[in-house]
Amino acid sequence: MAKSSLFGVWGVLSLCLMGTKLAAQESSPRNWNAAVNYWQAFGLMPEWTEDEKKVRESLPEDFSVSLPAGVKELTERSGAALAALGLATRVENCDWQLDIAQGPMLVLPHVQKARELARQSDLRARYRFSQGDSAGGVDDIRASLLLSRAIGKDQILISMLVQVAIERGAMNVAAAYLPQLNETERKQLLDVWQQSKSTSNFADSLKMEKKVLGGWLKAEFEKANAGKRGDEPAGNYLQSLMALAGTDRNAQTNQALDALSWVSVEMARKSIEDYLADCDEMIRIGGLDFAQRRVELAKFEQELQKAKEELQKTILDKKGLGRTLSLLWLPAISGISETEEAWVARRKLFEVALQGIGGGEAGIAAAAKEMGLKVSYVAKENGFELSTSLTKEGKVEKLDFGGGYRVAK
Repeated sequence: MAKSSLFGVWGVLSLCLMGTKLAAQESSPRNWNAAVNYWQAFGLMPEWTEDEKKVRESLPEDFSVSLPAGVKELTERSGAALAALGLATRVENCDWQLDIAQGPMLVLPHVQKARELARQSDLRARYRFSQGDSAGGVDDIRASLLLSRAIGKDQILISMLVQVAIERGAMNVAAAYLPQLNETERKQLLDVWQQSKSTSNFADSLKMEKKVLGGWLKAEFEKANAGKRGDEPAGNYLQSLMALAGTDRNAQTNQALDALSWVSVEMARKSIEDYLADCDEMIRIGGLDFAQRRVELAKFEQELQKAKEELQKTILDKKGLGRTLSLLWLPAISGISETEEAWVARRKLFEVALQGIGGGEAGIAAAAKEMGLKVSYVAKENGFELSTSLTKEGKVEKLDFGGGYRVAK
């Protein structure tokens, strides 16, 4: 039996079994852990053939263009996975069981799998909308949005960024078809949007980064230097740092370690304290509004640049490690902050459209005013564009609504 037909049989069986499970346990979904159901969905995702991969890679970015041949088959092949996704989104509790004590060695395989699953859910939503099945399209958008929240729930920085990416994909599909939806369908989409609130933000992710990496650094330090005096060498600890930096124990690594053999326990402890202090400063800045944050981040990055320029002399003079850890492991904070600002602005534009589209341009203006958002409205063929200014001079966030292709009936 060919692999594709074999999967088809198992896909149908999986759907049947899943339906049985749902019927049997429908009364107690709150007792489940959605992560288990999400992993079932990941496992049911098909392995794409080369031809199917080409179809997925050829999807037009322009939503007014018809989808290529083969998309219907792709949505059917992923039916079992998307059924499992739908089941998972009905479960409130989601715990990915992450062992953050692993620090930088913590792996997050579910994050990329979630992105692939959401991509398929968005594709089916787009296909359903194009076929006039708006209710089905709204269901798939709902599933993608709730999946994005489940991914961002652990508040790890990479999870937050993937949450942003998943939400953006779902939002783009929904926006393309929003003007074509009737009042009931728009209300369903608004309800979905409001019940699937964001679970992660920049400040929370910075706190988690400190907890994961900073906590691991302190634990490794104490383990490697238990019972040592402050003036004793911190060699074992430095080996841990070199391993974390991704350098194998080769001649170059040994040479680097030998060159830092003078570093004492006290110096290493100070480097950790400096790193944790810088984490706290980033967390403080992350809690400011975007305009203040931009100013404070610029100052902070100037400080780090100055520390980088002074670092070589500090090490050559054997006075300590300076802010080496901060320079190595603090994230690209300005870029991440800008990503979050654009994301928040895009979410607000989408919500303004959901709230006000029934009243046309005036309705959107009223919704924007109620939300305290300055919005520009530009009418377009089969839709409109909303935009709002960001704190960086000349930068705006735009979102197009309407124009989604539909098969003529």
